[in-house]
Amino acid sequence: IKHAFDLAQTGNYSLSRLKKELWGKGLRGKRSGKELSKSQMQRILTNPFYHGQILYNGRTYAGKHVPIISRKAFDEVQYVLGFV
Repeated sequence: IKHAFDLAQTGNYSLSRLKKELWGKGLRGKRSGKELSKSQMQRILTNPFYHGQILYNGRTYAGKHVPIISRKAFDEVQYVLGFV
């Protein structure tokens, strides 16, 4: 997941290219074992869980887990991929 954010942050990857790159690195769908769809890739890259927050019932809460990426990296990916 960290690698996905690192690649996305460069601005050199579309969702399609990113999912293909990560497929080559071994990222698989949890249930199917197949390549992720673009919507699954987008869901991962917009999930605040990875920077330390939990979304529950439409509200965001501070998580007690160790974040995988920084908030700054998360925000940059949102901007680069046009999610904001």
